[in-house]
Amino acid sequence: MPRLIPPTTAVRASFLEAMAEFRLEGRGGPSDDTVMGREDREQGATWLNRDGFALYVAKLRREAIEETPRPEGWVPATTLWYVEGSTFLGRLSIRHRLTPHLLEAGGHIGYDVRPSARRRGHATAMLRDALPIANALGIDPVLITCDADNIASRKVIEANGGLFASQRVTKLRFWVATSPQRPDDHLPALFADRFGQPTSVESLGGGQSGATVKRVTIGSTSVVVKRAKPAEAAFYEGVAPVLAAAGVSVPERLWSFQEDGLQWIVLEDVALPLPRDRWLADPAVLGALGRLHGFEPALPIMPGMYRPAWPDEMSAAALDALPAARRGQLKPILERAREESTPLFEPRHPISGDPNPTNWGIRDDGTVVLFDWERFSVGTAALDLAITIPWLPEEGAYHEVAAAYLAASASGKAAGSRPPRGSIPMLARQIAVAKVWNVAEYLSLTVVGGIEPSARVEAVSTEASDWLAKGVGFRP
Repeated sequence: MPRLIPPTTAVRASFLEAMAEFRLEGRGGPSDDTVMGREDREQGATWLNRDGFALYVAKLRREAIEETPRPEGWVPATTLWYVEGSTFLGRLSIRHRLTPHLLEAGGHIGYDVRPSARRRGHATAMLRDALPIANALGIDPVLITCDADNIASRKVIEANGGLFASQRVTKLRFWVATSPQRPDDHLPALFADRFGQPTSVESLGGGQSGATVKRVTIGSTSVVVKRAKPAEAAFYEGVAPVLAAAGVSVPERLWSFQEDGLQWIVLEDVALPLPRDRWLADPAVLGALGRLHGFEPALPIMPGMYRPAWPDEMSAAALDALPAARRGQLKPILERAREESTPLFEPRHPISGDPNPTNWGIRDDGTVVLFDWERFSVGTAALDLAITIPWLPEEGAYHEVAAAYLAASASGKAAGSRPPRGSIPMLARQIAVAKVWNVAEYLSLTVVGGIEPSARVEAVSTEASDWLAKGVGFRP
């Protein structure tokens, strides 16, 4: 049965036969700007030598590693070969993120089936098998493009759940979910074996991440059941107990398990939300974050861990999300904020990554608990503090949060935290810069995927352009 595997020297003979087939239909020529075409022109001669082919395979495998040197504008990519036994059938590449060019024409996933193996369903099967791999890389949904006149490719994409987004010149653009689609009331069978049959199941949605999150009631008890990505599962397994022992309020993990290749976690249900009148500069919330930021022992860097950053691609996508007439005015504002934000991404201490007000709950004893840790990472306090401020704030909000955070640290509400760096004005400025980053990241996700288009998203784009133009709290 055909399957996707990492590149290997074991199928060299069949790979060379396939490349010969591609050349017969014109691939690899001067006008072929595909990845396969460029590789054939630049490296094809070395494939005839076993050692040269081995070096090529090793190079493909290294391209999936973030730290591998690569030309400017290129991104990490996982290359997979579709094989049956020793027969090479095709290749597929998963690009780990989008550049402005890939957003227009290339997308996240590209694939080729050798000519002699076409019209057998391999392209559809190959793409289907690649979607959970993309999901494990943290990509959901993926963008896939095809030529407007390529009916066969369009059918492959749509057969895998592709939703048409737009046409850019000659390219059709589709978004494809990488997470398995389940009925709203679906629960893993293993859950019922452990906890008993639910009396009710309430979908809590997945926010921007699209995760499956449910509140499940069994008799008089309720728990939260969540389908977790690898990094979040690793957080609850190894990091959460350490943080909880240090006074950082984290939902208690009651159980974790795998079913059908998916990772599930069962958590304490902190059902009472943080009241809206406590959304800004709440001392208990800021004290909890202070304890997290002050955590001294080194914590593990988990596979697939979210790492906050502000790459060029994010600025370009954010500008694409803003009204075209305002982009020239707003571009220098984003550029200056990006330049000033660089120190904020230094890995100084743990951060939650998403402490927005709707991600906090209150236990019966009054303790505030942050219940969304998908973006747990390392960085600086300003990144977290900016996200605690509801959406597009007035200028005074930065000063208010900075003052309350420093006061919580000084009063012992953030006991165990490091001594705060700098003054209130200095921290307020950092929070303001981080808020521009926060807004730019949101806007970029509406373009490259991660936040579904909607009327609300369009309204937010207009609101954000007005807010950025006014320079609320951030004036270059």
